[in-house]
Amino acid sequence: TTNFENWDQPMTVYVLSGDGNTILGGPYTSNGVNNNWINIATSIVIDQSTFMIATYNDDPGGPYVGVDDSFFNETLFFGSHTNGFTELSQLGNYEYVGSHEANVMYQDKRGRLVSEWLRPADAGKTENAPVIHLEKEALSAPYPSENRALLGYNIYRDGTKINTSTWTSTGYADPDLANGTYAYTVTAVYDEGESGPAGPVQATVNASGLEVPINLSGYASTGDIANLSWIGPGGSQEELIYDNDISTGAYRFPGNTMSTKMSPSGPCQVLTLKYYTTNIGTNQFHAKVFNWSVNQPGTTVLHNSTETAPDEAWVEIDVSGAGINVDGDFMVGFGSVDTLAYIGFDANLNN
Repeated sequence: TTNFENWDQPMTVYVLSGDGNTILGGPYTSNGVNNNWINIATSIVIDQSTFMIATYNDDPGGPYVGVDDSFFNETLFFGSHTNGFTELSQLGNYEYVGSHEANVMYQDKRGRLVSEWLRPADAGKTENAPVIHLEKEALSAPYPSENRALLGYNIYRDGTKINTSTWTSTGYADPDLANGTYAYTVTAVYDEGESGPAGPVQATVNASGLEVPINLSGYASTGDIANLSWIGPGGSQEELIYDNDISTGAYRFPGNTMSTKMSPSGPCQVLTLKYYTTNIGTNQFHAKVFNWSVNQPGTTVLHNSTETAPDEAWVEIDVSGAGINVDGDFMVGFGSVDTLAYIGFDANLNN
């Protein structure tokens, strides 16, 4: 932008399709600067042969986008993406090029990533430079940096480079490592030098490749029997939640069990039961698990234990050693024992 009139006012920038009708990026907002370039970082992917950069004034007095009247290549347009554009020479004796440029990255014929500035002087008869205001002063600001070719990458493990030659892929496998945790960084290599590092990221290696069981637990039952349970390799845990942790009330029904249907994503072992309770004193309830029979609660008791109900709090009951294995839906019940221990509920139905 130039230093003409209200040069420091805000302007809005769009990236448009080559015909100027479709927004590909923006709006981006920036204030004008005094006879210098405005750089706006974007991550737009262009999948067409031409595109336009459009600048719109928020203030009619500026800022003004510079033009160069020393040459002319029909790349400067007046208008908007809502009302259409007209090449500026068609509106009168305005044969300029606008100071709109775009830094793009693409893959050259040798497969290298190249960063290049597209300028009106280089573009030929392409529709890539609309403008809103006119200014006859020649450009005085320098162009941004020249083309920069990306040659590849360097990969570092714990600060030591591990590729013997510049790596040209965006993936890398580091083989034959001992067990342990390693820190990796990656830099980009250009024809003019090496960038700073991306990372670090950490990777932990288990050389055997054999996963171990998880959640091993055990308890002693009557007599001389030790009971063990665990989750096999590759297993994962899932929490079935039927409340959003906000209780609006509570209820009890002595001598009966209030149950909720649970629907796991597949066969599983039940590890923990959770209840939100209200209690007047230190009263108890029965934590129960039942089967689900076709289309209704079943009558098979898979677990039954007596627990103390806390007041206005969640109670978690570890049943990982009880061997509760299900292959589908099941029921978790609150066995009401007396009139002083309550199970919470949410009347808002916004779980």
